[in-house]
Amino acid sequence: MKKALSIAYKKGVKIAFGTDAGVNDHGTNAYELVLMNEASMPERGILISATINAADLMD
Repeated sequence: MKKALSIAYKKGVKIAFGTDAGVNDHGTNAYELVLMNEASMPERGILISATINAADLMD
């Protein structure tokens, strides 16, 4: 999944932070930020995914 995210980000795919899985323990979804960073997303891109892109997705 990290490789797929890295490729998508590098190709300009708009990434939005969040989940609809509903299977994680409450309060653990922030770990997604760590995984995004491990997949070579820069911190700025991660913050944009969690703010601007997530808000755009929610309209």
